[in-house]
Amino acid sequence: MVFSAIWCKPCRAEIEDLNKLADKYGNRIQIRSYVVEGEKRGSVPTDEEIKNSFLSISGEAPRYLVKPDGSWVYFDKLTWPQGRQLPSMVFFNGDGTLALTVQRSLDFESELIPVVERLIQNSPLPPTEEKPPILDIVKLNISEFIERPGNELTEALSQNLQKAWSKGRTVYGFPASKMPFLSGVIEFYVNNNVDIPVQMDWESDSESGFCSLSVKVNPDGSFLSSSGVCN
Repeated sequence: MVFSAIWCKPCRAEIEDLNKLADKYGNRIQIRSYVVEGEKRGSVPTDEEIKNSFLSISGEAPRYLVKPDGSWVYFDKLTWPQGRQLPSMVFFNGDGTLALTVQRSLDFESELIPVVERLIQNSPLPPTEEKPPILDIVKLNISEFIERPGNELTEALSQNLQKAWSKGRTVYGFPASKMPFLSGVIEFYVNNNVDIPVQMDWESDSESGFCSLSVKVNPDGSFLSSSGVCN
């Protein structure tokens, strides 16, 4: 079960992944989406809006059941640690018992597929929120990370980080003007005097709502996965 809003770009970005999920597993799973808000934050979605505007960033329509829920009825029946944050997903076991709730978008290959596979196999679910235990994580503004004294940031690493930002941002349709590269925060650790990047985060506040973007990267700064949320 997925909760989305038309104004929420991360919600619309996951439509294509959910379509691929529906195509891959067919009748072995059921996907039901509830659209809780329309094109403007706080507005009640209409059937016409959903039909014409609840499309992926590239314009793909959902190939699974989508219904309006402007009163947040089904959402509020569940307990959500982050409140009304979108997109939110809830996974159920085959017997209808609650298996997992997640309040962010999930990477298709590394997160969504493993969750669904384990549900089908009735196996314990993998964690989706925990980060690997890395000691001495440092957080800095990206501008400080790049410009700080003594930093020997290689051109390749710098380019990879910017490409990762661009790819992650594009997935959710976030314009560069709303989430400039240098405005973000980077998490990294130091190994043998070498900076090893782990994740970058950006935030943006607009009339549509407050949104955040997280991009996980490989040690060389190349793109690994991304997730976005709005509220």
